[in-house]
Amino acid sequence: MSSDSAEPRTGTPENSSTRRAVYGRNQERRRSQRFPFNADAEVLEPQSGTKIRGRVTDISLSGCYVDTLNPLLASTPAQIRIVRGTQVFEAQAKVTYCKLGMGMGLAFLSTQAEHKKLLGAWIVELGGELPPTPESKSDGVKGMSNDQLSRVMSELMQVLMRKGLLTEAERQEILLKIQS
Repeated sequence: MSSDSAEPRTGTPENSSTRRAVYGRNQERRRSQRFPFNADAEVLEPQSGTKIRGRVTDISLSGCYVDTLNPLLASTPAQIRIVRGTQVFEAQAKVTYCKLGMGMGLAFLSTQAEHKKLLGAWIVELGGELPPTPESKSDGVKGMSNDQLSRVMSELMQVLMRKGLLTEAERQEILLKIQS
């Protein structure tokens, strides 16, 4: 008789890598917040020319879920066209997962600027927020409103005065230049 016979055996190894594999499946892996959405979708698998029609039931900045009875297999490259009223969104995509007889999740890989703008408008309409664009970060002073610029200048002048680097007379002179 072996010394480990007192431990119950379940038939499956319970090491940490197995637990991570099992429990990790249930954790949220999406990069962007999803929103309920209702629109027609057409998914094209370019290699075979297979077209699948379905309904988009949720959408995010990085992908969507399409209800369809015949989904493409996971990892399949695809082109998606989403039609909502008179608006059309198109993107290169990849099937991230599929549920046979149910639908598939797609990740948007690339899209034209006009389609990105439409997707952003939909997300904002659904209550989401857009991440800051790289252009808006680098605009600096050019991107500020007059009120924002005035507040920043006022704070800067207060700091300079506290440090004794700016006198009240110099501050007044700068304010006059800004206002003219």
